[in-house]
Amino acid sequence: MIELRGLRVAFARRRSFGEVVRGQLAPSVRAVDGVDLELRRGEIVALVGESGSGKTTTGRAIVRLGPISAGQILMEGRDVTAIRGVDLRAYRRRVQIIFQDPYESLDPRRSVTDQVAEPLIVQGIGNRAERRERVDRALEEAGLRPVALYRDRYPHELSGGQRQRVAIASAMVLEPDVLVADEPVSMLDVSLRSGILRVMMDLREQRGIGILFITHDLSLAWLIADRIAVMYLGRIVEVGPAEILVRDPRHPYTKALLSVMPSPDPARRRKRAILRGETPDPSLIPAGCRFHTRCPLVFDRCHVEDPPDFELGEGRRSACWLAEGGEPLPDFPAEAPRLASASAHHASAKMTADAASAEPSLVELDRRP
Repeated sequence: MIELRGLRVAFARRRSFGEVVRGQLAPSVRAVDGVDLELRRGEIVALVGESGSGKTTTGRAIVRLGPISAGQILMEGRDVTAIRGVDLRAYRRRVQIIFQDPYESLDPRRSVTDQVAEPLIVQGIGNRAERRERVDRALEEAGLRPVALYRDRYPHELSGGQRQRVAIASAMVLEPDVLVADEPVSMLDVSLRSGILRVMMDLREQRGIGILFITHDLSLAWLIADRIAVMYLGRIVEVGPAEILVRDPRHPYTKALLSVMPSPDPARRRKRAILRGETPDPSLIPAGCRFHTRCPLVFDRCHVEDPPDFELGEGRRSACWLAEGGEPLPDFPAEAPRLASASAHHASAKMTADAASAEPSLVELDRRP
């Protein structure tokens, strides 16, 4: 349904004092750097990576909420990368987004009914009575029952979970074909997350919409997604069916993320791999493989040649030289040769803590084919 081909998004950066003195131009920030990805009808694809990897920028580009520097976005084979005006409005009717923070995405001065009805007004859909009917249906599908209890409330009268359900209703009232969910549960209490995820999975099953689920939590992605795409420094480094990717990762970055994913079985313990070194500046992406500055399995070729995407069968691909022969990755060495800085330790610890916060109740969710 949606296909990204070589998508690139770059942002201009203000020149430093040294660059001004030397008369140099500031390098652009390559937030998204050649992303290829496909989202099919009725499929949930999880886009996973640590903060700053380009996940949200990719999602915003799909909805056409930001600049696109190069590449293509195809909707059912039609190039929508540069559409404007009426065509863009029609496209956004079919492609909607749920933002990460329900406390910021809702207007505090408008009631629930007004906020959910706004997309219908912008698109010129229905009269007042028809819009009211569609708003009530969207609120009901989002789990705000009875609807009469919530219609006239304002955001300050709602809990965090209820706010996010209003945001979901606002996106679903247009009955879109594609939904970009940008970390929709990261701002919610653990007790509320499974309810929101259940709403999204039910909407996928009832309406057959395709969902791009953006998250930094690989364990959450494994629970709800059909396929997982792992992103690092603006590029998708591995993609494949969720079960296969989790069982047999073919990129060292994926393997490191999996090592900190909590297991529901206390007898099954993984050896955690804490990545060392600093994440490179996206305006100064290193030569060769962009992950080689932190990779525990780095070797000489990684420093000079950027690996292509190697097709591994079963819908999998990996951008790692070790995947070239189709063999499983070797184990990480017991001790990495580089010393980690304090900030690197802090980033790794945060990633570990975020993964460990996945609630046990999510294990009860059914994974659907």
